Amino acid sequence: MVLRLGRLYKVRLDRAHAIGLVQASLATLAGPTLAAEGANQVVKYIPGYGNISNTAVAASITEAIGWICIKWFKDGSWVKQAG
Repeated sequence: MVLRLGRLYKVRLDRAHAIGLVQASLATLAGPTLAAEGANQVVKYIPGYGNISNTAVAASITEAIGWICIKWFKDGSWVKQAG
C-alpha cells in the first residue's frame, strides 16, 4: 500500500523505505493501537462480534497508516531536512 501511495504522489521508495514508513506510522499510533487491540482481545471470543471487531481494528489501523503516509508524501516531511 505504501509503495503504491508513493507512486501516486511521485515519491521514489524502495521496499526498505516503505517498511520504515510503516514502522514509523505504527510507532505514532502505538497508544491507540494498543488500546484498540486490548479491547479487541476481550471481544474476540464472542461469536460474530469478535469477527466484526477484528475486521474493524485491522481496517482502522491500515487506514490510519495510509493517511499518515499521504500526509508525509504531501508535506514532504518524510524527507530528512538538513540543518
